Amino acid sequence: MNAIAKAAVGQELNDATAATLQTALRAVYHRQGYLDFAMTKYSHGEPQRAEGKIRIPLSATIVEGPQYRVAALTLSGDVLMTQEEFAKRAKLHAGDVANEDLLRATLAEIAGPYKTRGNLRASIEATPAFDRTAHFDHPGNSVSYSIDVVPGPVFHMGKLTIVNLDDDQKALVLKYWTMHAGEAYDATYPPGFLTRNKVNLHALDGWSASYKQYENDDTHIVDLTITFQRGGPLN
Repeated sequence: MNAIAKAAVGQELNDATAATLQTALRAVYHRQGYLDFAMTKYSHGEPQRAEGKIRIPLSATIVEGPQYRVAALTLSGDVLMTQEEFAKRAKLHAGDVANEDLLRATLAEIAGPYKTRGNLRASIEATPAFDRTAHFDHPGNSVSYSIDVVPGPVFHMGKLTIVNLDDDQKALVLKYWTMHAGEAYDATYPPGFLTRNKVNLHALDGWSASYKQYENDDTHIVDLTITFQRGGPLN
């Protein structure tokens, strides 16, 4: 009921309301392993005026279905970690309730190393295979995930643009900036640059920065703009 209220109460009623409700509720049930969840018999009642607003009661039937547990996760493709490393870093394991939030977190763990190597378009897909027949080894329904990795092209560092600093300040930043044009673009490098070099960049105390990367899918070049502004933490 909390999920229904968050998704619907106070919102404008329109043609997308049913889909919005279903999406919100599906996320709740899929976190708890009810992967066959369905919302049926959606309807609304007569409008009622209350507190200066016109409120419309909604009704729907929830079919939660059985709860699934994970039977297995297999990793294939051009991967950057061993099966043992994957087992340690995975947020979801065999025997766990099939929580789709934890599955997405697991895919993010797999994707992380690719971002440091320039594979900004790495594709990490999990294909489910359902077992709906209860037997001795699996007394309930289960799902196995086949995770396939396609790294995609390697992007390289292009032009670095620094905004709002004078020449001396720019020179100071460039002195400690180590990702140069032509090198594989590490997407994790810019956000942590100022923090890692806080001591060396003491002259920039009182400044903060934002980062904008421009990715060219034809040339696989990333141009980066760092915009500095006074105030805020050095980050």
